[in-house]
Amino acid sequence: MTHPKVQGLYESWGYVKAGEQQPFGDSPVYAVMVKEL
Repeated sequence: MTHPKVQGLYESWGYVKAGEQQPFGDSPVYAVMVKEL
């Protein structure tokens, strides 16, 4: 899960959340943020 303040900051820069990813079983779940170029 993404911290709401951090996600909000990225969204203010034009990014949108596309999903979540957990690269390894013991790692945290990360938000996948994308921005159109």
